[in-house]
Amino acid sequence: MSLLSTAPSSYPTPAPTSVPAGYSALCDIVASTSVNTVLTQWACTGHVPNTNPCTWSGVICDPVPEITEVFWIKKSITGTLPATIGAITSLEVLNLEGNKLGGSIPANIGLLTNLALLNLHNNLFTKSLPASVSTLSTLQVLQVGGTNTFTGTLPASLCSLPLTLVEMASQSSLCYAACLTGVEEQIGFGTACP
Repeated sequence: MSLLSTAPSSYPTPAPTSVPAGYSALCDIVASTSVNTVLTQWACTGHVPNTNPCTWSGVICDPVPEITEVFWIKKSITGTLPATIGAITSLEVLNLEGNKLGGSIPANIGLLTNLALLNLHNNLFTKSLPASVSTLSTLQVLQVGGTNTFTGTLPASLCSLPLTLVEMASQSSLCYAACLTGVEEQIGFGTACP
């Protein structure tokens, strides 16, 4: 009798390993933008990264596997931000300056409770800045000007944040609450709301 004949014809499939929610959110970003045509390490199969995202260009993890920074500066990346971006809860820096990202900023950006810097300057974002930005209690830098075409009002609730820099250059359709004039550094403010 051969030992091979007693071996089972199939082996149990191992349980899938858990993918951190932040990693799945990065895969949603890959699916909704052109990032992987510019930064080729950004590759996923479904919601699973092909490699450890902490090794991707434009991602910093500290400590691994906590994603603390995502930055694409002047990469001409197109597309939209998915609502699942709010799942990267360890994110402290989101710097997407100088790309061609458009559409609305997802309201779930308000779930990024560790965010200290939000730089969306010189993209193609439209509509209003979501009110949920006011819940980012650690936000120090907010840069939303340039080629974006936001409308509406920056809410007065932003005044309770520890903002040290607010930039709204070229945002003539975006008005701000008068209390924001007390922010330490202001660049290109639009108009005060009535």
